[in-house]
Amino acid sequence: MDPNDIKSGQCCAGAAAQLAAKALLETGGKILLLQSSLCNVGKGALKARDKGNLYYTKNEKNLFVAQDRFYEDMARQCADSAISFDLFVCANSYVDVATSGALANRTGGQIQLYPGFNASKDGIALQHDLYRSRFVKTSMSCSFVAGWLGRLISTRSGRV
Repeated sequence: MDPNDIKSGQCCAGAAAQLAAKALLETGGKILLLQSSLCNVGKGALKARDKGNLYYTKNEKNLFVAQDRFYEDMARQCADSAISFDLFVCANSYVDVATSGALANRTGGQIQLYPGFNASKDGIALQHDLYRSRFVKTSMSCSFVAGWLGRLISTRSGRV
């Protein structure tokens, strides 16, 4: 592949998320996914549907519904394997968080949105949020055991 063939504005976040999840399938863990534009190529490619003509109409509600099931299905598989996603959206243009946000919403992760991202304005906040997300202890699969003082035992927890 010739590096000069890479086109500006292409994002393959869906494929990257799927590959990262596949790597953690056996062990579980947390994935930090940074997205700066709409995922428009590869697996999980989405169409830009924020044309501006839907606002203040009865069709505006369609912007808040997922475009397809790719991210929802992947999130379900990840949750079953104790994989969590934290999504950091650092975009200056439309990103379909209603669709890709299912990764964080369904796996117990968080969505951090930096609208109109500017590194000099938002860089410190992003750095802080990444640090906090990285070192937060996460417990994915828990069950309650009745008995001696009743304990909450985590089968997969700890630092990632």
